[in-house]
Amino acid sequence: EMKIITWYTQLVQVLGPPETPHFTASLSQSNACPGEELSVNTYLHPSISNSTSVQFFWVNASSFPTTGPTAFYNQIGSYNVNVTAINTCGTTNLSFPFTISYQPDFTFSGICKNSPTSFNGTISCDQPHYLANLNWQWDFGDGNTGNGQNVTHSYSNNGVYNVTLTISDNYYLGPNIETITKTIIINEELEVNAKLSANNSCNETITAFV
Repeated sequence: EMKIITWYTQLVQVLGPPETPHFTASLSQSNACPGEELSVNTYLHPSISNSTSVQFFWVNASSFPTTGPTAFYNQIGSYNVNVTAINTCGTTNLSFPFTISYQPDFTFSGICKNSPTSFNGTISCDQPHYLANLNWQWDFGDGNTGNGQNVTHSYSNNGVYNVTLTISDNYYLGPNIETITKTIIINEELEVNAKLSANNSCNETITAFV
């Protein structure tokens, strides 16, 4: 008796494991003032956008909830936001550090003894509601102090002084206090005689006497 054996062949395509979601994200800014909104922008490839969810977690945020794409902070300091993309294949995590700070700074002009020296304070966010609720305190380094964003002071002796600006707020949940110190050199008043040409170191101009 003859037996007939039939063989069937089937092609099987073996695929590699599906990849975890690939996405990009960016933080709106690396520094913000207290109460200023930050945001995270994300991009998912269209092929995975419908099957992938994105989660946000703003560490120690002042706003609520802390799981959306935007947040704000009332206290100065260093923080980070964690962003996670999730689908059935796994997760992808990103983290963005940032700081909350007014970033105080100041400029000065006039470096002569017994003449007014002007000091002008600035912060990184100059919206009116920030400026109106800040206290500006100056230590001129010679035992004298001042108050206000823009002030003048006259030094009675030449020399090197460390000037410190301290700002504090009373608008948000502070108080937030930040300082900055710069060195200023006050020059001696220039004394010249007639028929002498000299370099006036205070005003940084050439004065000629004839």
